[in-house]
Amino acid sequence: MGNSSSQTANEKRQEEVRQKFGVLVPPSFIVVDPSSDPTASLPISCQTRLKSIAAPNVLNDLWTMNQGRQLLETYMTPGVTLSVPTATQGQILVALNTTEGDKSSFLWAEQPLSDNAKAELLVPTVDSPHFHMRYKQDINENTFWAVRGQVNTQQKGWVESRLKSTYDDLDILFSVSSSLPSPSKDATRKDDIMDQVLNSVHLQAAAEYKESLVAVQGGLDQNQLPTLTGSMVSLNLNHQASDKNNAAIDGDVNARVPPLWLTLKQLKPSGEDTTKWTLNLSQILTFDRYVWNVMEERAPKVRQILGWSLQMDTTTASNDAESSSSTPETKWSIGTTWQVNRGLAFKGVMTTSNTSPLSLNYGFIVKRWMQPRATLSVLSQFEFATKKSSFLGFGLELEASPFTLNSTTPTYPNSPSPDYAKADEAAPTKVFIPERRR
Repeated sequence: MGNSSSQTANEKRQEEVRQKFGVLVPPSFIVVDPSSDPTASLPISCQTRLKSIAAPNVLNDLWTMNQGRQLLETYMTPGVTLSVPTATQGQILVALNTTEGDKSSFLWAEQPLSDNAKAELLVPTVDSPHFHMRYKQDINENTFWAVRGQVNTQQKGWVESRLKSTYDDLDILFSVSSSLPSPSKDATRKDDIMDQVLNSVHLQAAAEYKESLVAVQGGLDQNQLPTLTGSMVSLNLNHQASDKNNAAIDGDVNARVPPLWLTLKQLKPSGEDTTKWTLNLSQILTFDRYVWNVMEERAPKVRQILGWSLQMDTTTASNDAESSSSTPETKWSIGTTWQVNRGLAFKGVMTTSNTSPLSLNYGFIVKRWMQPRATLSVLSQFEFATKKSSFLGFGLELEASPFTLNSTTPTYPNSPSPDYAKADEAAPTKVFIPERRR
């Protein structure tokens, strides 16, 4: 009896603390934050950026998932993206971009063949269909080896082999890829075929330590020697935020030390005498405000998520091209996103360069978390030179999980049965109760 009454008293005290100091922490959708939500998935618009008919590009994949890029670009492009699961544990992605001159619309389908193998089909609107195969094999509990290949109906494609190892907080990746030999009649000799393969060899390596990373990519020059064609470095300038407890957005906002990320990317396109540079600085801040909804009884406050990103894109010419009369373009972008609650966010991105006037792209984003999930962005633009505002369009992302197919979804052989109960637990709003200071 004494233990029961003591437990009841503790529960009453916890309830009093929650009603007086509790904070609602909604799931974040303005940017993927693995430190806060390990189960968070990339926005569909980010997933579509990872599907390409070109040879694998580690730098492009890392830049797609970069926090600063997401704060500037995610949900800011008109168009429709759709993600649908198949009845055999596969997935279908559809991208329909309405931006003038955008050629990235496509249909992509994936089907697992076994635990280690997958088959994919990519059908772009500007090229022939591409068939993709991948195979993955675990070497040990910390290392895996994978091989991928892609070919289209014109017998053009590429093949890649990669190795990835994990040691505590360190992840290391190596990748070697090459284009398939051209089926032209002129390339019948073995020497010609070998030259085609060597000229298209792509070498890549990346290392990540406690979320800070460095990556390089290169190829072979005319003398078959490695040459650097791109690099990327992303560092957390706020060393106090290296602890995941400080980086997470669902803890005590007064004790949180937000990471400050600096990213530098350099690309030197093949056959060009210029080098493209991108410098990005970004941060995600959190603060608590009082709940405006008088019907809300779970907690008196709600967590706000505010992200900002500053980016510079410029081009530098080589010594041989410095005499060119054209002035390289330097573009500045600054953006901010404010997530008001679990279903509403406001976003604005201001850009200017030495060849285009100052403009502001802005909009609001509405998120539905229940399955099937949907994200709608309403986008507009304001030109400061003409002081005119124009409507850009709508951005719509639709996502259905395997749980939405319910019992009609048969499981693929040798795969675990889906846990349909998780459909009701998707992206819940947490209630954080801070410790009382005496």
